[in-house]
Amino acid sequence: MTENNLTARMPRPKIGLLPTGHEFYWDQFPGLKEKCMAMLGRFRQELETIGDVIVPPLVDTPEKAEAAGELFRREEVDLVLIFRWVTQRAWSWCQRSRT
Repeated sequence: MTENNLTARMPRPKIGLLPTGHEFYWDQFPGLKEKCMAMLGRFRQELETIGDVIVPPLVDTPEKAEAAGELFRREEVDLVLIFRWVTQRAWSWCQRSRT
């Protein structure tokens, strides 16, 4: 059996991709939101090679989080991946604390 034949028989999973951030960061760090959205787009493209990807708008408030949860339930996703964005400062702190 060829790989294409096997791939054709496999069901495509519904993957929920949850982009998250903090609303108050966007004004503090110019360009951060755009950079993160570009990374999200590249990651989404990779995921689309293996499944159907459901992505709500950027979740940066509690209200948007609730709406994202409703979308995932309505779409009956099989898996949710959280795409969490951090600032360079937070990332640097995380790296230092691991050593």
